[in-house]
Amino acid sequence: MKTKVAVLFTVIGCTLQCQAITLDECQQMAQENYPLIQQYGLNEQAHELTLDNISKSWLPQLALSAQATYQSDAPTFPESLDKLLGSFTPVEGMPKDQYRISLELQQNIWDGGKSRNERLVADAKRMEQETSLDVEMYKLRETVNNVFFGLLLLNENIRQNEAQLELLARNRLRMEIMLKNGTVTEASVYTIKAQELSVAQLNNKLKSMQKEYSRALSLLTGANDEQLYDKIEKPVLQEAASGENQRPELKLYDAQINTLTAQRKSLDTAIMPHFNLFANGFYGNPGLNYIQDMFQPKWSWNYMVGIRMQWNISSFYTRKSTRKKIETQMAALENAKDVFLFNSNIATQRKNDKIDEIRKQIKDDDAIIDLRSKIRIAAESELENGIIDETSLIQKITDEHLAKINKATHEVELLKAIEEYNYITNQHN
Repeated sequence: MKTKVAVLFTVIGCTLQCQAITLDECQQMAQENYPLIQQYGLNEQAHELTLDNISKSWLPQLALSAQATYQSDAPTFPESLDKLLGSFTPVEGMPKDQYRISLELQQNIWDGGKSRNERLVADAKRMEQETSLDVEMYKLRETVNNVFFGLLLLNENIRQNEAQLELLARNRLRMEIMLKNGTVTEASVYTIKAQELSVAQLNNKLKSMQKEYSRALSLLTGANDEQLYDKIEKPVLQEAASGENQRPELKLYDAQINTLTAQRKSLDTAIMPHFNLFANGFYGNPGLNYIQDMFQPKWSWNYMVGIRMQWNISSFYTRKSTRKKIETQMAALENAKDVFLFNSNIATQRKNDKIDEIRKQIKDDDAIIDLRSKIRIAAESELENGIIDETSLIQKITDEHLAKINKATHEVELLKAIEEYNYITNQHN
């Protein structure tokens, strides 16, 4: 666990002043900033305290007690013996009111493996708690991914919109020259100016959303920087990672099964006898010398030492049913694990198909952009020659812009799909 926390708190090589922050750095920063990470240390402290208490079961156990009782009857000599003895000395008999202050010392010498198994159960529960936290921390990756790629997509859309504005501005300047030459009307210039304003308006809306996403990413990572949109780095396109599923949920299932296995073993220790040494000393009336106290009751010091066996026979009553219950719970967990793997395999296959589909779309996008660019260039020439009007040119510019937007969107979708594929299996290049 300490190693895991150390990794999470490793200093990130890039500071907030860097011009590029990668997705992996955002993930690490988000985990460091997430309040739940403190629970790792708290669980470790609780575990150490539990082990400390278990180890103290082997320390000498002291018990101090005091009692005062009154009983309806007390031991006496037979009447014939009482008369005979009474002729020599008075016989008072055992008092009906009795008093005792005692101190008992016990030393465990064999507990049937109880403390050893308690350690195993404690270790298993600690691992279960840790893997449960891993599951919750892992869910944070998906949130960061959604915000990061959402912001990346907005950046690409804004970039393409600004490129479109530049193209519209160039054509507006060309048409203003044409207006002076009398080859186009003033309305034509107004039409393309209106299109510029519409695109600029959309761009402002996108920039507002960009700031919202940047603020969300800043809160997640604790970066305290609402301009992260200028610093995030577009991931390098890689193939989806391959390998065995390493999701923390699978480790959690295994940890829960291990806990139940340890609890099942504890059933064996529950039916074993326990042995301990004891020493009991008390000051009271009567003492251990009953005969003497019958003649002359008095307060006295007394002690007793020995070895004691304790065997809880009633543990046999419920052992079989409890063991069966635990085994049923283990079978349920194994089934849940299989269901999780089954669903994960389906999800990875679907995501892999999605990745292949997007790759094909990107190939088509390149061809479409090339054709749309040629059409737009031809339309600009046709406008100068009076073959088409400004509305047709604006449509050609828009078509080219949409083609570029589609490619930029598909590229981000491909990066996100690959990351989602890796998320499903917890495999990262």
